[in-house]
Order: sequence, then structure tokens, then C-alpha cells
Amino acid sequence: AINSYNEGNYDLAIAYFKTALAESGVSRDLRVDILKYKAACEQQTDNYNQVINTLTELISYDSSPGNRELRGKAFFRIADYNSAIMDFKASIAGGMKGYSQYIELYEAQMAQGDTTEAEETLTEILSLEDKAGAYYFLKGMIHLKSGRLEEARDELENAQVLGYERADLGLAELCIEKEEYINAKRIYDSYINGGTADSLDNSTKAKIYSQYSKCLLKLGDSAGALSYIQSAIDLADNDTKQTLSFNLICVYEYLGRWSDAYNAAANYVNSYPD
Repeated sequence: AINSYNEGNYDLAIAYFKTALAESGVSRDLRVDILKYKAACEQQTDNYNQVINTLTELISYDSSPGNRELRGKAFFRIADYNSAIMDFKASIAGGMKGYSQYIELYEAQMAQGDTTEAEETLTEILSLEDKAGAYYFLKGMIHLKSGRLEEARDELENAQVLGYERADLGLAELCIEKEEYINAKRIYDSYINGGTADSLDNSTKAKIYSQYSKCLLKLGDSAGALSYIQSAIDLADNDTKQTLSFNLICVYEYLGRWSDAYNAAANYVNSYPD
């Protein structure tokens, strides 16, 4: 099973792990190890309902904060935000009090619509002390989303000084918020033309292309804007794709291409009837 896992043959690995778990006389420690591997394989196949089942069995043997966090992430992926929140809170209460754990909790609370609790979580995040560039980046993005633009710039520049690569992307978003489109475009140009974007995951690339499209539209390059919003849609996950598909309608309207806007809107309504 482990060999199959290392070779990327996850379905076969899962079958072997199931066989191993069915054997009699499996010790508790070995069962815990098998369940961890099995959950990792299932995550690779995006079978998050099965991930949850496996992690729930694992937690019956080992309810460590790390395992609760892993299950919380899986609950988040299937939009069971209430269960995700409970697992994230248990993880933090068990001693995992890093900024990433608080960010996970905050995002689940926002997705659930618990804005009051989310604001309390934000307050806890901002009171943490950590010298990592990723921490300053997250603090900067929190300030940015809250409209505290100068505080956002300070924290993002701290992250940049510490060499945190995505700090530039945060500063680009800040430039867009301040309508400094030329500065934002320069940052995105560096990411896209320099090849940095190629090494990023599709979700992040989709966001970069979407923001870049907005810059190009504001700077008068309508053809470029249209090209990049379409590229963003191709790369986006299902949740983000809905927002970007709506943005595509707006781009067509902005360009005065009413027939294309109508067709894009018709496709949108057909794809997202709710």
C-alpha cells in the first residue's frame, strides 16, 4: 500500500490499506498509521466524504489536535462549516495556536456567516506574535480586507522584507484597492512574464489573472482584460468559477459587447440556476 502511495497509485493504495485494516490482530499503533496513510490517499483523490469517515475512525484512536485540524479541513471542503468550526476550535484548544489554525477557523466562521465570532477570531489573530513572513502577510491581508490600508501596507512590506513570496501579490491587491492600477500591473507583469505564476496552484493563478484582467481593463487594454478573465475561468475551482463567470458578463458590458454579455449571462444562469 505504501509503495502504491509513493508511486501515486492512490486507488490501489486505498484498496491495500482497506485489506490491511481488515486483518485480525492489527495493533492500535499500526491501525493509527494505516488510517493516516489511507486518509492522505483519499485526499489525493478529492474524496473528502471518505476522508472524513477515515479521520473520524482515526480520531476514535487518536484525538490529537492535528487530527482534528485535518478533519476540519475536510469538512470545510464539503461546505460543512459548522463541523469544521468545531474541529478547528478543538485543535486550537488542544494547543495548536498558530496563525494558520486561527485563519482556518476565521474562514470557516465567515463561510458559515458567523461574522461576530469571526471578528473575535480576527482580534485573536492580530494579537499573536510570530516573526514569519507568512504571518505578516496574513495580518496585512486581514487589514486590507478590513479597509485599514496603511496598516496593510506596513505588514505586507514586513512580509516582503522577510522574503515571503506572496507579499508582492498582497501589495498588488492593495494597489488595486487604492486604484493604483499601473503599480499593480507592474507587480502582476513580473509574476506572469517572469514565470513565477507557473509554479503556483491553479486557484492562485486564477486569482492573479482575474486581478490582472481588472488592471488591464482600467488601463484601457480591453482585449488583454478579456483574455485573462477567460484564462482565470479555465483555471478556477468550481466556487471561484461562479464569481469569475459573473465578472466575465461585467467585462463584456464594460466593453459594450452586449450580445456577448447576453450569451455569457445565459450561460451563467444555466450553470448556476440558484
